[in-house]
Amino acid sequence: MDLDHFTKNAKEYRLHTCKYCQVIVIDITHVRGPNISTHRIPGKQAFIAAADNCTFFQFCISTIKASVPNKDILATQSITKDIAETATLAVKVRHRRSETSDTLYFMAGWEIDGVDDDLGMHDEFFSLSPSRNISRMKFAEYPFHPIVNSEEAFRKSNSLLQECLASHDECPRPNHASPPSRLIDVGKDSQTIRLVSTANMDTPTWAALSYCWGGPQKMETTIQNVSIRHNGFLLSDLPLTIRDAILVCRRLAISHIWIDSLCIIQDEQKDKIQELAKMPEIYQGALVTISASCASACTEGFLHDRTPYLPGVAFPLKYHEDFCIAQVISIDGFKAEPIDMRAWTFQEQVLSERVLEYGTQEHEFLCRRSRKEERFRLCPDSTSTPEYLLTDQWMDQMSQYSSRSLTFQHDKLNAIAGVASRFAKASGLPSTEYIVGLWRPMLISGLLWYTVGHEAQKENEIWVAPSWSWASVQGQVGWARSVRECDAATRVLSTKIQVTNQSLPFGAVENGRIILKGCLTQITRHFPGYPRLTFTHGPSAEHEMVLRTDLSKKSAMAPELVLWLLELTSRLEVQESRHSGRWERKRMGLILKPTGNSKEFARVGMYEERFPLGDDEEETLSSGCERCNTISKAGAVEVELV
Repeated sequence: MDLDHFTKNAKEYRLHTCKYCQVIVIDITHVRGPNISTHRIPGKQAFIAAADNCTFFQFCISTIKASVPNKDILATQSITKDIAETATLAVKVRHRRSETSDTLYFMAGWEIDGVDDDLGMHDEFFSLSPSRNISRMKFAEYPFHPIVNSEEAFRKSNSLLQECLASHDECPRPNHASPPSRLIDVGKDSQTIRLVSTANMDTPTWAALSYCWGGPQKMETTIQNVSIRHNGFLLSDLPLTIRDAILVCRRLAISHIWIDSLCIIQDEQKDKIQELAKMPEIYQGALVTISASCASACTEGFLHDRTPYLPGVAFPLKYHEDFCIAQVISIDGFKAEPIDMRAWTFQEQVLSERVLEYGTQEHEFLCRRSRKEERFRLCPDSTSTPEYLLTDQWMDQMSQYSSRSLTFQHDKLNAIAGVASRFAKASGLPSTEYIVGLWRPMLISGLLWYTVGHEAQKENEIWVAPSWSWASVQGQVGWARSVRECDAATRVLSTKIQVTNQSLPFGAVENGRIILKGCLTQITRHFPGYPRLTFTHGPSAEHEMVLRTDLSKKSAMAPELVLWLLELTSRLEVQESRHSGRWERKRMGLILKPTGNSKEFARVGMYEERFPLGDDEEETLSSGCERCNTISKAGAVEVELV
């Protein structure tokens, strides 16, 4: 391919190229290490190219304007003039090789007299996606074609799907043993589709749709219309996202699709619970999940043409005398998809074994062998996984899930029930070990969650979960990751959980109580807005506490407020930066507020405290330390958390 063919190829992908940016040729003919080449373009030339509508140089110059505080016009003009006259744009191309693939990337930054400028601007990072493999290089990224509903796009998707089904040993085959109760028969090319029962189907196969509803569904299946839909209904009456999904099925020769709003009777609670319990089997059993990732509502569709990632430019990639395109993608250009913001779609992503993803700017097939295989490893693969890895995996999942939004807060536990069910099966835990979003074998460490961010947690407007469960609050939560069950300083005496529906043991609950036995102390001083407390522990040592309360400032200032601390874990740690390599004791636990009933408390936060060991490295509570005196006088008591 010569440069003329390169230009034609770039236009096919709707990527900019011109005489100015074509001078940046990425020559990989003699690559020997990580550094491929450095291209330097005088500032004046860069500004001329930008003025002549070169997209790449316009993008680089835009970083200058973005770096000016408060977008001051005069300051911007002054800086850009100085850059044009004195600076050079340096494009430094690099190569990185892993066990499975090659990656090309570059940094673009402004230099003055051969060194990085001092104007407060950082280098812009870009990845390069070649259109094909060259010589010994196998690239992890390829350009994204803007037309996703072409025959070629469907042919490629089908080829990748069939290859996965036929030859990927690491990708589980679809299991149709427990199909959904109903599927949509997509037909061939007719204008009607129909709802069908799987009860009389020998071996049903289906695709599943993962999408954002974006509000109430006007065309959902109800008690009133379910019989009519078995006779057929118009495709044109459905929202665009669903119509697009049916078109994809037809192009991939998949005869049936499962769509929640159409295949579940939405106004019949018994049917909803029954199908919710089948979620793991529905998504794991699907041939493929079609993910309408780019659409924030079902009316938007997902088969429209894409616009390229910023800056929308192609560089010539050269190997000997051969050229191909390398799409330039700004690292800062990646944005979260609308589907990644919704809570219900989280379990659909986790449970699916194969995903045909239609993103805002890319369209790709994902499976365990794909470059995004981490999506498919959110659940443990076997019972041989160590306990601490199980703990970390679950906490990672719940932290991700809790950052997503829900229309109805009472769905919080139901929307994650499928993931909990799969986690239980993979880790060998019975459903009775599931404790309102936590697990009994890891309950002590699981209780030590906190809200990500600095604002006080916002409680759900309706009761969703007991105060000790992360599901009781809105917003993203995180966990203290260094804590293990072997560090427990408190015993779990009993748990009592009442689920809302016995058919959904991993779903919503009516109430939940746990009884613990541990060291309980009262807070002697607490200053809202100032979480750190420091006590004199010795002549040159401090006993430090950090309190993370969930209380609003108004509640925390109430004169009648009484708070208690229940120690959950205790361990020895070395903190070199704090105590010159000496050992210190670290304790963590819950901040509790009495409910008014005997020995009954509600969780309102968590705390951690630490103090150094003595010079002889023996652990002692200092008699001169106010906090140590409080601990020494406390005994182990039973506490009921609600």
